[in-house]
Amino acid sequence: MAGIVASITDARCPCFALAEWSGRTRRARVHAVCNSWCMQNRIEADAAPDMAGAAEVLDLVSRVLTGVTLRGLALSSAAMSVAQFRLLALFAEAGPVTAGQAARALRLTESATATRAARLVVAGLARSYRPRTGSLPVFEVTERGRDTVQRVAHWRRRELTQILNHLLPAQRADTVRAMREFVDAAARCGYGGGELGRELHASG
Repeated sequence: MAGIVASITDARCPCFALAEWSGRTRRARVHAVCNSWCMQNRIEADAAPDMAGAAEVLDLVSRVLTGVTLRGLALSSAAMSVAQFRLLALFAEAGPVTAGQAARALRLTESATATRAARLVVAGLARSYRPRTGSLPVFEVTERGRDTVQRVAHWRRRELTQILNHLLPAQRADTVRAMREFVDAAARCGYGGGELGRELHASG
């Protein structure tokens, strides 16, 4: 039987082309593939606004969390940026580390990490030394630095608790569950979930 030439009408579909069909069965199969692909893309197109809205909400959440941290830092005796505080928290959690190890754990460049670490040393929040002759210098937190990390962390948890208290119990449970799932998803994308020391050891 001579082939029947026909075309799919949706130009966005990968099946949109001249297709030779030799009978009803072949026609039905091609239609099934086409309809499946088009339906999936319609679902993704419909979901796009929802994803944009979700990303916007999470961006607002990140601003709130950054604001809480900044307020805690402002109330501490040591003036530092959020980036420096993350590095100091890593020193407090992971123990002596090189600038390169810290950079890999925080997904930063080694030069930027070394610069921030040097500022923490000047501020008396960290110290640097060479474990042995010829080895790379390592950084670790001082007692003042550890106290700063603990006080800021305590302040942050207290403020977050107050925010959560404005939610109903069911809303709090939903929020915590959703945030745990988000943290897990972020870890799968290469972003740490808060245990920087674990990230450091995992990065080698």
